[in-house]
Amino acid sequence: MFRFRRSPAADSSGQAARRSAVGAPGDDGLDDGRTMRSARRSSVIATRVNWLSSKLVSTATATYGELGLGYLNARIILALGRRPQITAARLAEVIGVDPDI
Repeated sequence: MFRFRRSPAADSSGQAARRSAVGAPGDDGLDDGRTMRSARRSSVIATRVNWLSSKLVSTATATYGELGLGYLNARIILALGRRPQITAARLAEVIGVDPDI
């Protein structure tokens, strides 16, 4: 976390005092080094999960294409494979499509 300092100000005794704009160290409840590392680590993890997600989607889309299926058709087949007794209305709800289309 960055700490900004104010310009020197005179206190009641006339001596110059430097004060932190965010208060004294430790007042903000943050552990200076650990908080930044934790935030950086969270950002790195989120970036890697996003990258992995993109890779999985692109690979799955390519596989569906090789089989001659579109994305929605593949989802329907996968859902029917998991639950063969599912009704069409429930399938549409699970997949997130409008059953009237």
